[in-house]
Amino acid sequence: MLIELSVVCASGLFAAVSPQATSTDGLERLPPLRIDGVPIVTGVGRLRSPLLEGRWQAEAMRAAQRRSNGGGHPSAAPTDPASAGSASEAASAESSEAPADDSAAQEDDVDLEQLRRRERMTRIHRAFGISTVASLAMTELAGTILFINRPTAFGPGNCASGNCVFGEFGQSGLATFHAISAAITTVAYTTTGIFALTMPDPEHASVGSDARANRLRWHRRMAWIHLAGMILEPLLGIVTAYPGVVGVPPAAVTDFQRNMYVVHMGVGYVTLAALATGMTIELLQ
Repeated sequence: MLIELSVVCASGLFAAVSPQATSTDGLERLPPLRIDGVPIVTGVGRLRSPLLEGRWQAEAMRAAQRRSNGGGHPSAAPTDPASAGSASEAASAESSEAPADDSAAQEDDVDLEQLRRRERMTRIHRAFGISTVASLAMTELAGTILFINRPTAFGPGNCASGNCVFGEFGQSGLATFHAISAAITTVAYTTTGIFALTMPDPEHASVGSDARANRLRWHRRMAWIHLAGMILEPLLGIVTAYPGVVGVPPAAVTDFQRNMYVVHMGVGYVTLAALATGMTIELLQ
């Protein structure tokens, strides 16, 4: 049975005509293994992982070697003493390889469990990532309206002429909404980052030259950009609202705030663009 299972594993690995589906983290799923039409692997099916393909190939090679050494099907009984001796030696060699086979199977179980855990964490990571992009977009929208209403380096703003966007709410109430939205975005972003940092990576997905590895590397490059932006944005917001914390004299507060509004808004849009790009790349994994 072990020999037949090994051969079926090898044939399932190299079959190009088998129907395949792609999981949420890009791993290929194969239909259950079958022997004589009976499925021997149930559940969600086998995960095809580059990390495990080598082990499946090695198992197939060991099975072929055992067959060439005389380790055939148990029903093929020897008919003479010489054949009996050869079969006995082959059985002894196969039993000596059993511990190694068991060890490889245990390693495969561990790797498959890590891959399943990565798949589950990827779903949560993406859900929080999408929420973070939406929250940051809302924060930037509110900030943009405030930018239009208030005096900046580009002009006195709409409120100076009595044409505030959203009227009175566009002055004070919108600023409160902007601050609350920024806090929610920070919490969602932090949660998304925690899942990304604690996600197992048994197959080193970013290593290699295939499309999946390239996308993951670009995803991480975008992460460095929006991480810097998410650190700067709250600091710029506090400094812009309260220039005194950095020692700006009262006479220079107005000009300082006008310039800081421009810097704060610019960093916010760069951060949103990097985060949205990184999330789009993630969804293509």
